[in-house]
Amino acid sequence: MIYLKVIKKIGFVLILGLMLVSCNKNEKKVNVSETQKSVAVEKSKADKKLKIEDYFSGPNYMRYMVSEKNQLALTDKQESAFKIWRTENHPKIEARMEQIDEINSEIKSLSKEQASSEKILQKLDATNKLRLEIAEIKIQCRDHIIEELDDKQWNTLVEDYKKEYPFMEREEMMVLISHVNPLPNYMQTINDNTEKFKISEEEQKTLGNWSSENHPKMMQMAQQVQNLEKDIYQASLNKEPRAGIFNKINEIGKLRVDVVSKKTNCRDLVIKTLSPEQWNLLIEKS
Repeated sequence: MIYLKVIKKIGFVLILGLMLVSCNKNEKKVNVSETQKSVAVEKSKADKKLKIEDYFSGPNYMRYMVSEKNQLALTDKQESAFKIWRTENHPKIEARMEQIDEINSEIKSLSKEQASSEKILQKLDATNKLRLEIAEIKIQCRDHIIEELDDKQWNTLVEDYKKEYPFMEREEMMVLISHVNPLPNYMQTINDNTEKFKISEEEQKTLGNWSSENHPKMMQMAQQVQNLEKDIYQASLNKEPRAGIFNKINEIGKLRVDVVSKKTNCRDLVIKTLSPEQWNLLIEKS
């Protein structure tokens, strides 16, 4: 009897031990899974490459300066000066681009959440200020390069840069309007899904009338932004003063505000026109 009791106790201990091992294995699996998800999120962020041209349209001189193909015959002193400048300032620019990108995502979410125009424009104002900060650093970069190079080197840089990195216009309408403002394009999504959203003739008429009146105005403003960006590109190459370039950047900021205001008015009309069910479908697609 004593032996049987001992055996039972040993068996119980073994079973308990196996259960603990099994639990630990499951815990490890959960941890691995969570780690994989975390890595996937970080990888997604890392894969998203931000382009300076989307935040400041002036020349990205350092791209040319650090290129092995540049024809400047830089001295060791010049190369060292540019390397130091880039090391100190490039992270500042990247940080501001990331901030703008994050705020733009917030603006998009606020629009979907039916936030007020005032709240959305406050966020937009924050991005405009960050764009000015980026412009300040980029203009300082240009002026630093002008100080370091002789006239022949600068002229070579300008000619080569225009050939290698010309100003690229956004020719597609949707690409341009998305560049100018971060809000969802509700009208386009509705037009692409009229049957799925069960848009009535009356709803189509209301939305169509608004679009006919306001869409050309928004596209005109978007084109004005692009024209000003092209002017900034050329003004920088022409060694034009900081003040003139900043005036153009401020003009762009005002145009962005006007476009976002109109887009928010559009959203409000859509909310008023559609049923709650249709609006929810629209949000899912936007």
